[in-house]
Amino acid sequence: MMRKLKGFTLVEVLVALVVLTVAFSALMVSLNETVRNVGFLKNETAANWVASNVMAQAQLGVLKLNSQTGKMNGEEVMLGKNYTWQLKVSSTENEKVNQLDVEVSEENKKGVILSLVGYMRGGDEN
Repeated sequence: MMRKLKGFTLVEVLVALVVLTVAFSALMVSLNETVRNVGFLKNETAANWVASNVMAQAQLGVLKLNSQTGKMNGEEVMLGKNYTWQLKVSSTENEKVNQLDVEVSEENKKGVILSLVGYMRGGDEN
């Protein structure tokens, strides 16, 4: 009487390997996408901090603007990267309120990473 051996056939092992290969490939694609997104979010967060700092300094009067309406440029280092910013002050329908527009770019790269809009007291301070 012959005893039947227990175990996997070669076909079953190959099918299992194919399933594992597909699963690991999907996992690698997902990890790659996550790593790319983390870098993007880090850059966007740093640009947001730069814009928020510029906005707060303008609203507190720390940045001395040349005129009531105009532009101002500057640079700031955040998270080890250099960012350039541009502050534009413009009037609104209410003469006592000015609009602040801050645009942040990564130094030596084209394109704006982040734009932030805020408001501050304008016109006559009395």
